[in-house]
Amino acid sequence: MERRTDCHLTGVEQPHGPGQRRCALAFDCGLLLGHPLDRQLGRHLQRPRERGLALRHVQRPYPRLFQLVNFFGINLFPTLVVYLCLLPAINFLQRSTLNALTVIGFIVCVGAATLQLVADVQMHRFQRQSVRTGNPALIRVGLWKNARHPNYLGEILMWWGVYLIMLSAAPGLWFLGVGALANTLMFLFVSIPMADKRNRQRRAGFEAYMRETNSLLPFKLPGQNK
Repeated sequence: MERRTDCHLTGVEQPHGPGQRRCALAFDCGLLLGHPLDRQLGRHLQRPRERGLALRHVQRPYPRLFQLVNFFGINLFPTLVVYLCLLPAINFLQRSTLNALTVIGFIVCVGAATLQLVADVQMHRFQRQSVRTGNPALIRVGLWKNARHPNYLGEILMWWGVYLIMLSAAPGLWFLGVGALANTLMFLFVSIPMADKRNRQRRAGFEAYMRETNSLLPFKLPGQNK
C-alpha cells in the first residue's frame, strides 16, 4: 500500500516520496528565484559604493546591527517572499485544469512579463544613451513617461497572475494569495520608497519628476495633472 504524507508547505496530500520531493523543489526554487528579487529589493546595497554607504550608516551607531539587517532584510526576507509566491504554481502543477480563470491568469502573466521586458529594454537603451552623451537625465519616454517603476508593476502582476491560475484549479487554497500580497506590499512599502529616496539624493529634478508621475501605473489617471 502506498504511503502518503501531507506536504505541509503546500497543503496538498502527496505520496511520501514525491510529496517530499515537491516540497523540496518548491524550497529550492524559492532559493534560486530569491536572488533576482533580492537584487531588486537590495539594489541600493549591491553596488560597492552604495553598499559601503549603507554599511557605514548602520555600522557606526550599531556595529552589530548591519549583519542582522543584511541577513534578514536583504537576503532571507525576499527569498521567503518568492517561496510563498511559488506555492500557488507548485499546487497548480499538481493538477490538470483549464477553465476561464486559468486563461485570465495566463493572460495576466504574459502581460506582466511583456511589461517587464519592454520597461527593461527602454531603460537599458536610455542608460546607454546617457553614458554616451554624459547627460544623466531622467527617463521620460515610453512606459517611463508617466511611471517611475513600470518594471515593478510587471513583477507584481506576474505573481497575481500565477495566483489566479492556481485558483482556477484549487479555489479552496485561496489563502496562498499571501505570497502575491506580501510581494506587492514589499514593493509598495520597501523597494519603491528606497529607490525613490536614492534617486532624490542622486538626481537633480527628481522631486518634480515624482510629482508628475505615478509610482507604478504607466498612464495618466483621470483628473491627474498633465
